[in-house]
Amino acid sequence: ELFAARYAKEKGVRAPQVVAHGSLSDRYDFAYMLMPYMEGQDLESVLRSSSKAQQEALGRALREATDRLNQPIPAFNTIDVLKDPERESRWRPYTAAFRTARRAYLESLPASERVFTHGDLCADNVLVTPQGLCLLDFADAVLAPRCYEGALIAFEYRSYPRFLRGYFAQDPASELTERLLQGILMHDFGGDIVKSVMPTALQMETIEPLRRAIQTIIGDRS
Repeated sequence: ELFAARYAKEKGVRAPQVVAHGSLSDRYDFAYMLMPYMEGQDLESVLRSSSKAQQEALGRALREATDRLNQPIPAFNTIDVLKDPERESRWRPYTAAFRTARRAYLESLPASERVFTHGDLCADNVLVTPQGLCLLDFADAVLAPRCYEGALIAFEYRSYPRFLRGYFAQDPASELTERLLQGILMHDFGGDIVKSVMPTALQMETIEPLRRAIQTIIGDRS
């Protein structure tokens, strides 16, 4: 959080700045950070009451912010999004065949540049303020391929196709499905996200149904 707040400010992205931090000891040690109160509405609430043109503009604004953040930087933690065994836990309820197919698919990917990613740009972590978007809660920030950030966004905002059109406007349509498939299969929350979106997710034997689900999500951005 401390590193991410400084990094966001450096990149011109609005985020609460830490004004104090430390720890308090009682029966346990409690780490704390103090940040200023930010006035605004969560992105979900704003999208619900916005026109399609406004939704698309918000999508473009979030993409501008993530493009500023998604840059290669030196490692700031030790997490490897592709090899860390702890990040497999949310896929454990899936069939053995699917888990094998997922791992084989990820291992077949060519090496790609790792960039800073927020990692959890759900609607609660994006505040719409009079000054523009403000990104909250960088606890899941990690170095990852660029597809990592967009995958969660595609699933999180699937009910707002014009927002997604704004966010993914610059991505070649022919490549977008595969990029999002890669991102969600490597994402720390991927297993939970897919399960919440696809009622039959835990019965999948291959990754093909997931690929089709992603095509549906991004297929109609009119």
